[in-house]
Amino acid sequence: MNRSLLKEEIIEKLIQEVDSFSDSDWEKLENKAYETKLRVIRVANKKDKIVFDLSESRMSRIVEELNGFSTREDGKTFLEAQLKNRKSAEQFAKYLSVACTKQDKKEDLINKIVNTTIGARLRSRAIKGKN
Repeated sequence: MNRSLLKEEIIEKLIQEVDSFSDSDWEKLENKAYETKLRVIRVANKKDKIVFDLSESRMSRIVEELNGFSTREDGKTFLEAQLKNRKSAEQFAKYLSVACTKQDKKEDLINKIVNTTIGARLRSRAIKGKN
């Protein structure tokens, strides 16, 4: 995963956590009797908590980077790295208004996304006679 995207995702989660502080949490921090710490911990059971929630800003950044690719293969490789499972691929496809079915596998969804974005751009250039 691109480290800058990962940093932004961490900062978004941190902001959400800070926004959820109670009044007593704020009072503790104002009195300097407590401090906050950030730790990296392992999720206990991945089957119970499948992470596929892509934030709006992260999906927007993925679109921006996807628009920079000039080949379908590069786009597929990029999306395979960004979309970790079928649910995240489905969420991203819906964000782009790409039609998908429950039977679509992650690979199918990525192919549809690439075809809708990079493929459409390449077809348009070919019709216009540009390289």
